[in-house]
Amino acid sequence: MTTDLMKEHPHGIRLPSGNEMPNTFIFRFALCSVILVLRWVEGGGQLQTKPERVRNDMVDVNFAAYGTYFDGIMTNDRKMLSIFDEASFVLKEISRR
Repeated sequence: MTTDLMKEHPHGIRLPSGNEMPNTFIFRFALCSVILVLRWVEGGGQLQTKPERVRNDMVDVNFAAYGTYFDGIMTNDRKMLSIFDEASFVLKEISRR
């Protein structure tokens, strides 16, 4: 997903090295998006969800991705916090390599 997003970027972003990739916003956005989609699948999918709810979920993904650059995000939204927590865990595991 990250590679596709970078290739389709209107400014022609070059693909970073494997070590640089986790530090890009596009990677972190893709990671949080995948976590969200897994949550949707776990809950039975999003086919019956209103577009406004899906749009809100995508905004939450952006905030969660930005939060991974910092110590967290200031929200009481449990879904957003769980996406942030899981993405942060994955990023820490990646950095241990």
